[in-house]
Amino acid sequence: MKRPNEALTRTNVRAVILLMASILWGHAQNPPNRALRGAAIDSPPQTNAVPADNQQKSHSRAVPASVSAGKNEYVEAGFDKLASYTATVTYEVVDADKPSFYYAPRLVTPIPDWIKEFDGKKVSIKGFMLPLKQNDGLVIEFILLKNQQLCCFGKPPSVNEWVHVRMKGEGVKTLMDQPVTISGKLQVAQYKENKTLLGIYQMDGEKMTGPQ
Repeated sequence: MKRPNEALTRTNVRAVILLMASILWGHAQNPPNRALRGAAIDSPPQTNAVPADNQQKSHSRAVPASVSAGKNEYVEAGFDKLASYTATVTYEVVDADKPSFYYAPRLVTPIPDWIKEFDGKKVSIKGFMLPLKQNDGLVIEFILLKNQQLCCFGKPPSVNEWVHVRMKGEGVKTLMDQPVTISGKLQVAQYKENKTLLGIYQMDGEKMTGPQ
């Protein structure tokens, strides 16, 4: 039998992800004056802005997912590729005519086609683990961050600087302070909860490799 605090409930996991979304692009900041209700609200984009010339260089370095992984089962799709373009998030009012209106983040820049090529592919991504859900002492759901300083302590990460991972099987060991490589099938598309953007990268994790 699982101990009471050993695993988050499904509701709590959803709440944590929503909180993560708030942290990730500054949604926790004070909302605009209520007198402006009904008008589209834009906030300064929380992005990993990359100059145009650097974006072109990053694009040229990216390895399209259509390229064969060769002898390896997984294609390398690190944050040097996934986060190498500017992803801009703004806010819009939801249910503006109701007292319960709220401001939902919205992705306004399209996901590049060469990034979409990774959708449905088996890839490997290196990053830092932020656990969301555990079972019998093993992590079965977590956020994989580009940089461990991006969450809570440093600047809010851009929406393309993290991946929501759900591990298959029994789960993996918690390793929060060391970089890990997660391999599995990547999904590239916006996903939302109650019209609130939660992210663009999700992964069905298959295995984890610790620091070398």
